[in-house]
Amino acid sequence: ITKHINLRKTPSLELATLLIFSFLPYFISESLDLSGIMAILFCGIVMSHYAHHNLSPVTQISVQQILRTVAFMAETCVFAYLGLSLFTRHLSLSLSLVAWSIVSIITKYLRTVHTYVCICTQALNGQLASLVTWPLGNALGNEG
Repeated sequence: ITKHINLRKTPSLELATLLIFSFLPYFISESLDLSGIMAILFCGIVMSHYAHHNLSPVTQISVQQILRTVAFMAETCVFAYLGLSLFTRHLSLSLSLVAWSIVSIITKYLRTVHTYVCICTQALNGQLASLVTWPLGNALGNEG
């Protein structure tokens, strides 16, 4: 196609061709009962290396703005759907889930406090330098 048509002179045709070729692997893979998600993933990886750099500057800006807008709209729809579905489901409160959540939060907090107390204690005792350089071992000339 690109040998016979100069797409850089018509940015709208260049944009349409880019969009068609980005959706084409999905449609082909779904028609062959293959994974459409894997086709889109591979197409995105390949097109990220080649497509953007071969577009005209006008089309590059257009593609960036269009894809940012579409991504924003898709993200908004997903979060609105998730937020509204919260009120349509009957949620039951499990006491064991609440108890384990509180225990895990307290455990995480205590581990963080313990780590900072140990670091501050070693810093006050002057042992922090040896603690930080310990994984390097003999590379710094230390034995420890």
